[in-house]
Amino acid sequence: MIRIAALFLLFATGFAQDCYDNLTSIYEEIGDDSKVDEPKRFVLCPNTIFDAGFLVPGEGITGGQFPLIPRSNTEYSCGEDGSSANNCIIRGGDFGMMSVPIFFRNDQAVDNVVLKGITFERQEQYGIFLGMPGDIIYEDCIVRDQENLGPVFVNYESEVLDDAQNLDVTFSSSLFSNNTQAARGLGIEFGVMTIRGDAYTKVTVDSCLFTQNQYGNPINAPIGYAIHAYPNTNLILKNSCFVENSFLGGGTVVVAEDSFFALIGANHADGGADFILICDYVARYPTEQDRANLNPTCIPSQSDVCLLQR
Repeated sequence: MIRIAALFLLFATGFAQDCYDNLTSIYEEIGDDSKVDEPKRFVLCPNTIFDAGFLVPGEGITGGQFPLIPRSNTEYSCGEDGSSANNCIIRGGDFGMMSVPIFFRNDQAVDNVVLKGITFERQEQYGIFLGMPGDIIYEDCIVRDQENLGPVFVNYESEVLDDAQNLDVTFSSSLFSNNTQAARGLGIEFGVMTIRGDAYTKVTVDSCLFTQNQYGNPINAPIGYAIHAYPNTNLILKNSCFVENSFLGGGTVVVAEDSFFALIGANHADGGADFILICDYVARYPTEQDRANLNPTCIPSQSDVCLLQR
């Protein structure tokens, strides 16, 4: 269903823009395999809550709208200008966005995908689940109020040694706030963003803010973190801030052995609300044994203050 939104950008266009108030309509429209190589742009209606459904084996998505399921060469924009202030909220359901090879089986990858200004809120399994190769950028997005298996879960391992099978994910100028772990359940990840995979899996976090997140309950969780890069993956942090969070274990950011890791610019982490950490900022484990023994090399915050303006 498409409704005509009151986006009267008269100074730019002189007429109102079409927008989508139902994610299932987007899923149906991008299902045409003959157009997968064509550029596509979907404007989500501002001030709209998109109630996502649940993945039922053998039935598909029921009890709500489809989550965002990207295909190549697609942009998803909250309002015409792609601002999170426009309040396009994907709420509830099992997933807010999922990239897996079960819906469009002809897709080998999802390349050139951009999301602008979209909010993911209160999903029951994962806010964002990325499990196939591609190139995905999140600009000015929000992941908040998640109490589930993991707000952001990157879980991709290439089956072939081919650069075309990379998964390259960028979060830019985005907010991660008020997230916490589920009390129990199989497959729980103990942090805001978990990166699993191999050398073909890379995540860049650029000018993002992590705040008011709480992970690591000494009763039922051995660790809690903002970002955890597991062995052999790639993580780049640029000019990002970690403020007033509560974590447990090695560090705010955990980097396992044999992973590529880079800090660029003025990254900042404070002492948080109730930190019980060996390293206030980055815990880098040189070897698997060091990780097993909670014996990290600590990398301090690069800036005494958060320089982000949000």
